[in-house]
Amino acid sequence: MKEQIQFKLFGGLQFARSDGTWHKLEEVELAVGKKQLAFLTYLLIHHGKEISGNDLITHFWPNDSKDPANSLKNMIYKVRALLRSMFPDIPDFLMTQSGYYLWNPAVEIETDLDALEALYRKVKLDEFKIGAPDVDNLLALYTGDIMPGVSMEWLDYLNTYYRTVYIDLCRSLVMQLVDESAWDQVIRVCSYVYGLAPEIEEFTLCIMQAMINTGVAGQAIQHYENYRSMLWNQFRLVPSAAVEGVHALAVYSNKSTDDAEQKIMEMLSASEEQREAFQCNLLVFQNIIQLELRHMKRSKLPSAIVVLHVESSLPTPPSATDIRRVERTLLSSLRAGDPLTRLDRGSFALLLSSATLENADMVMKRIEQNFRDMYPRSRASLRYRVYPLQTEKDEILK
Repeated sequence: MKEQIQFKLFGGLQFARSDGTWHKLEEVELAVGKKQLAFLTYLLIHHGKEISGNDLITHFWPNDSKDPANSLKNMIYKVRALLRSMFPDIPDFLMTQSGYYLWNPAVEIETDLDALEALYRKVKLDEFKIGAPDVDNLLALYTGDIMPGVSMEWLDYLNTYYRTVYIDLCRSLVMQLVDESAWDQVIRVCSYVYGLAPEIEEFTLCIMQAMINTGVAGQAIQHYENYRSMLWNQFRLVPSAAVEGVHALAVYSNKSTDDAEQKIMEMLSASEEQREAFQCNLLVFQNIIQLELRHMKRSKLPSAIVVLHVESSLPTPPSATDIRRVERTLLSSLRAGDPLTRLDRGSFALLLSSATLENADMVMKRIEQNFRDMYPRSRASLRYRVYPLQTEKDEILK
């Protein structure tokens, strides 16, 4: 029976024998230089192949014009001494054969790189469906770059490759977790990937959406702030419209409360400087509607949706100036936090939380009067219709 030895290369070299006990290279009583460690790592990465001396010289002594063959010979001597220190009972662990170097075939070597590639191949060929039971194993599989902090051309290439493979695996896992509504696990996986590659937007979107769905919208807001700072400090970029949309939803969700009376009082008692409606895109508005429907089931209070059209007394459509004026009137006249969205060039939708149809109609009459008071010479007029917000999805917006 072959001796089995496992090596972990991600995050720093570790090894374990059949008893499963892992040892770090620091435990070996032998000084190990970075080039020596890189040489051993290269041999382990290619453990299933015969490795030529010329290949090793090309990677480790490309500019050695004196005696690269002697440099290779000295390095092989040092690596064999290191292996004897690590595995004193395995003679000839690294063998030489006709100008090639290979590992002793009597020993079976397994690496975490092999495990990652095997899993990736199965997932991409649809031979294995990765899901919630695999989260712990996947998070433990990749712990960072091979030889972190060391830069060599071949090593940089491999680190980029394996990081890409791992993140793609995590992407497949997160998609499955979202389908399963396993939001806590989505947060775990996305948080880990964010630590590896914070610039990848899709994981920030998923983690923020998961936080909103688990009732911790405040954490989604904090994650957004961290993401925005990172983007600006590292790349001089700002978040995309998609991230801003989810952030807007998180802000709205964070303001909501199960106590409807408290919510109303907070809105009514807001100072004049703080009175501003919540303008968002249509996708965020639709998500807010779903949150409001859940709130209505608990509070038993009504809510209303208003669809408003800007029209003109002239034969021509309303001007862009008049549409902006209506928009400003809405923002200043609605309660703090009332969401509104633009449906098309001259149409808006508003959600009036905890409002009856009569209350909503009174609100809109007040908005019409405010518009006339603010812009008495405008040729624009407002036409609106109030709808009760129903619990059935097909009655939300017609």
